[in-house]
Amino acid sequence: MGEPVEWMVVVRSVCGAKHLRREQPNQDAGYAWPGREASPCAFVALADGHGGNQSPRSETGAQLAVNAARTLVIKRFEEVDAAPLATLAADIPTLLVPLWRMAVASDIAENPFAEPCSDPYTAYGSTLMLAAASAEGVLLAQLGDGDILAVADTGATTRPLPDDPRLTGTETTSLCGANPTADWRITVLPVTDLPALLLLSTDGYVNAFRSEADFLKVGPDMLGMIRTHGLAAVAEQLGDWLAAASAEGSGDDVTLGILCRADIARGMTNE
Repeated sequence: MGEPVEWMVVVRSVCGAKHLRREQPNQDAGYAWPGREASPCAFVALADGHGGNQSPRSETGAQLAVNAARTLVIKRFEEVDAAPLATLAADIPTLLVPLWRMAVASDIAENPFAEPCSDPYTAYGSTLMLAAASAEGVLLAQLGDGDILAVADTGATTRPLPDDPRLTGTETTSLCGANPTADWRITVLPVTDLPALLLLSTDGYVNAFRSEADFLKVGPDMLGMIRTHGLAAVAEQLGDWLAAASAEGSGDDVTLGILCRADIARGMTNE
């Protein structure tokens, strides 16, 4: 198998231009965990609250979704005999939704609705996606819209998860859906076939581009910048880039997570 791959992670989130004009909060949430020292583990999670009148608490719902993913994945990675990625892949559909629902129930107990709510989970509705890296490879899991891109050392950019034809326009699967356990898309990238970096983004990012081809160009462009300047330098500019993408494109909140191989992330590896 060779030496375990070391990863570096970044998450940046910006409030959408439309939300700023309306004085509305950022309804995305994100979290990056770089693992422990001398560990190949790393973790990124993003969530996108639905917003709108049906989901008035989706800002909180998105944060609770990221927290639930963080609780489940990091606990697995910190166990003495860490569960393999295949086990984690099996646990995500069955355990993450109940964890999120328990967190929603707890939040409602602390902050009751002013009026009776017939569908409290929809009030907190959110998508969720994550990337969890270990010595075995990288697990990718997604429930709802948004994008995960794998960028090879050559710059070739692909979508490693299968398409979901239900994700059209404003329609999305969700943690508050009728059958969220069955709606996950999950895959494991083996350590023998790992990309240079993985880009996870909420749908406000892809919607800021005119075409799919323009969006996929983010892959090689980001790889080139990281190779030249290093991930830390790119991360410093990332918030401004995402804010510009929202202002010039979708107007939506935009959150981007980067999981980058350390040999690439340190920069000055331009080939």
